[in-house]
Amino acid sequence: MTVSWRFLSYFVAVVEEGQITSAAARLNVAQPAISQGLAQLEAELGVTLLERHPRGVRPTPAGQAFLERARQALRAAEEAELTAFSLARAQEGVLELGFLGAPPSLHSPDLLDAFTDRHPGVELHFAELQFPDAPAAEWLAAVDAAIAVLPPADDSVWHVPLRRERRVVLAPASHRLASARTVTVAEVIDETFIGHHERAEPTWAGFWTLDDHRGGPPTNVSSDAPASTQELFALLGASTAITTVPARHAALVSAIVPGLASVPLADAHPVEFVLAGRNDKRGPLVNALASIAAALQQAGAQAAGSPPGAEGAGDAVPDPL
Repeated sequence: MTVSWRFLSYFVAVVEEGQITSAAARLNVAQPAISQGLAQLEAELGVTLLERHPRGVRPTPAGQAFLERARQALRAAEEAELTAFSLARAQEGVLELGFLGAPPSLHSPDLLDAFTDRHPGVELHFAELQFPDAPAAEWLAAVDAAIAVLPPADDSVWHVPLRRERRVVLAPASHRLASARTVTVAEVIDETFIGHHERAEPTWAGFWTLDDHRGGPPTNVSSDAPASTQELFALLGASTAITTVPARHAALVSAIVPGLASVPLADAHPVEFVLAGRNDKRGPLVNALASIAAALQQAGAQAAGSPPGAEGAGDAVPDPL
């Protein structure tokens, strides 16, 4: 028996959307094609996966049990395809570097310059990533490596420390905190924060709303649901809520979005930036970039007075403010 990947994608989308019409719009596929595909999938499997109700469809008990396996199969197929793309890029001398927010050329030029100096024949391509909505390994699947905030521990993901930055509050110029030279976590912890998309990875999203200091999500959250940094930046210009961002990102946003105040957080845990990627995609180009990142970090730690490889050496990287 051969099950079509296309039919599996139809099934997962219909379950997640709760309606065939919504799933058709999401997949950009005609509704009759989805209905026919689902019928064929059930015929091939010999089991009823979906049942109709007044507001749409829902999985049967068998469908609910099958759902996670279907998702795993689709993820495996997607990851195999992305790995093939990565191998093809490596053969062509191309390295795709992911990022969130500001492009790496604005906050990590030393890393890029050192890499291009040593590998002048390699093309660096850049891809802006959406907010993480899955474990780090899945989120990083589409790129060869990424400059990102330190992800949660994951045995399938490697990372090299780059730097630490202060967190900064971004608030409307009319906000009561806007005129402060600096603020403490206690002064902002109960403010209204800009929300995140419901699919955003909770640990990651919570870092920007100070959940790591509060011990849980904020009581007051705006109804906004940005799924990318650009959406977040756009909302900041029209919202009365606040958010926290890395210092270098704050400087960039304040320069391009009018009516914003940037206020350093004096006692918040710092943002730890790393170069990260998946263990199964560590080809020669990725290894070269990682080696350069490690050498630069070590040089920065030595210049600041920490012995090479010392515990917490990242703390010695000069603060950008």
